[in-house]
Amino acid sequence: MARMRPFTGMAAVLLAALTAVLVPGAPAALADGPGADRTPAAFFAERLAEERPGSAVYVSDALAGAYDTEALDAELHGVFDPLDVPYYVVAAPPAHTYGESGAPVSALMDRVGEDGVYVLVSPGTAMVEATAKGVDLPAEEAARQLLYSTDLGSDPSIGDTARAFAEALTDPAVAERGADTGASPPDDGEPWDFLPSDLNPGRETPAANLGLLCGMLGSAAGILLLAAAVRRSLRDRAPSAGKGGAKKGKGRKERRPLPLRAAAVVAGAPLMVLAALAAAALPVAGGAALTVAVGADMDAYEAEQAEQAAGSGGARRAEDERFRPEPPYVRETARVERIAAGLEKSPFYLDPLASSALAPEEAEELAERAAGSEVPVRVAVVAMDTADESGGDPEILAHALHSVLGEDAVYIVAAAGRSGYGVVTVPFGAGPSEYDVRERVGREQEKEDAGTVQVIGAALTAVEQGDPDGWETYPASEPYLPEPPEPAEGRPYLGDYFGGEGALPGTLFLGPLLAAALAAAWWALKRLGPFLVLRLPMLRAGRSAARAAAELGDPEAPRRPGRSALDRLFDQECAELKKAVGEAGEGHRRYPEAMSALDAALLLAEEEHDELDLVGLVVLLRTARGRLRGLPGADRPVCGINPLHGPARDRGRGKGGDRWRSAFCPACAALTPAERAERVLRVRVGGGAAVPHTGADRFWTATGYGADGTDLADEVRARLGVR
Repeated sequence: MARMRPFTGMAAVLLAALTAVLVPGAPAALADGPGADRTPAAFFAERLAEERPGSAVYVSDALAGAYDTEALDAELHGVFDPLDVPYYVVAAPPAHTYGESGAPVSALMDRVGEDGVYVLVSPGTAMVEATAKGVDLPAEEAARQLLYSTDLGSDPSIGDTARAFAEALTDPAVAERGADTGASPPDDGEPWDFLPSDLNPGRETPAANLGLLCGMLGSAAGILLLAAAVRRSLRDRAPSAGKGGAKKGKGRKERRPLPLRAAAVVAGAPLMVLAALAAAALPVAGGAALTVAVGADMDAYEAEQAEQAAGSGGARRAEDERFRPEPPYVRETARVERIAAGLEKSPFYLDPLASSALAPEEAEELAERAAGSEVPVRVAVVAMDTADESGGDPEILAHALHSVLGEDAVYIVAAAGRSGYGVVTVPFGAGPSEYDVRERVGREQEKEDAGTVQVIGAALTAVEQGDPDGWETYPASEPYLPEPPEPAEGRPYLGDYFGGEGALPGTLFLGPLLAAALAAAWWALKRLGPFLVLRLPMLRAGRSAARAAAELGDPEAPRRPGRSALDRLFDQECAELKKAVGEAGEGHRRYPEAMSALDAALLLAEEEHDELDLVGLVVLLRTARGRLRGLPGADRPVCGINPLHGPARDRGRGKGGDRWRSAFCPACAALTPAERAERVLRVRVGGGAAVPHTGADRFWTATGYGADGTDLADEVRARLGVR
């Protein structure tokens, strides 16, 4: 049997051509791709091979939306020429936009194979990949250094990023120490970003939130300050229940109603009102000043960002230069025309940058289905980025392709790198309605494993099984074109800060409500706090230990406790005596004495009383409790320096009613006379200023707080006219 001779070169070419004619679908799917290797690095290498060796720059047409590609090409040459080393620079969308997970720049260096610096620069913050071969430049370290640089803003142009990279390449410090990978990555550089986002007055709604908060806090502070000042003034002007004090019945001066007394105090104390107004206005004024400061800084920051976005040499386009209101809806059509040319050869087009997003067999299968569809379809798998002519929107690209091709069909555009969520289907004059196709595609996209291939397949199935004339019922609508961001107007947002959702309702409504809530909480804590403390085991244990150590007093009681502290102490002692009475029971021999003391204390508490009265009542209640419980110090005089210290260690020296003045608690007894003088209790008596309690001419001090044997409970009732 004769051996078959192999095909000659011409025969192989003719056979391939015949195969292409007879079976046009599958080969055409990759006709415009990068070749057998099908990688972005191979495509970049082919484009760089078309440039001058050693000074090659390729700017992808996928950046034509945000950049003038010719101007950017010239700008990049101007950045890298001064390095005096060979360079191979690619400006393209980030690798993740076309499904590339590896390191394209390393593969690019392997394919080109020449000595030099290899750089892949993309839109965004510090989007640079670099490596070097045969040149003494720290390319990788310089690229990493940009990650920790605060000189670049949040959205630098590609030219600015390349310039910063070139400066880092020639910085000796980068080569010596390498990139500081321990440093913190840069933030977006926006001023006042430490403020909570909901209260940052650089935005409209947060400015209103800040005004509401400041108005509420200021109003509440002013109301509480005024209320506290009025309450203190009313107490200071109240008549005393001490010696010669008011008695019930004949000759007693009637008290005016509280509103009248409050009005009199306010009218007679303008400084008090001014202080309250200042407290209310201070937070509001501070918030307004912050709003002005943040507004000025934000204006300056955005102006700087706009200037930076403009780039140098006019390479970067403004937002309002990217789209047009009529077909093809995009101003730059270079890439659209390239994709359209590929779709004229085959209904399935795989962009060279997106070639690694699909496996070869997946691309072949989709190409065969597109070619065999009875309803005309055009499928394009491309890299999409916000810098491209369509702003990264596959729907806009589908409309642009239809306009440039001029062929009615179902256009399926898939954004590589976005999985199934990047697939958009738009019927133009053929196939099912847009609503039906998107409903089926949407169901596929909701699946967990919905990839690009699966969703494109679902779209093709919808076209094959749907009504071929359904597009007439729901024709494709015009695409939504992004509007360029409007510059902030009216900043600082003082109108929002003070307006109907800002400081005004906070001052008039929320502030008074907050003040009322705080006042109610303070009243409840003051009235119910002692009883709550008695019910907390841990606090009760600590309290009992302190009482046991000091028996019936507190050796560390302050020399000037003030009215509020004495009120709380009185409430606590009432609670302690009530508890002791309940534990002892009516059968205890000291029960009547304890009830008499408690009754007298509560009677006086209902009348006008001053700080000295409160001290006397505390001593009365403690003595009654100590006697009820049989504590050894209950029958001794209280400390003459400060009765709140508790029982003295002895009855003092000398004779007569003043003997108690020389009776000291153990803590005071250990002090020198000068030190004891510094610890003498000072209280307000009547409406006057604070004075030493020993200088008050009242029955409390005249009896030595009961040290002379006087029954203080009977004395209190007698002076109140109660029998």
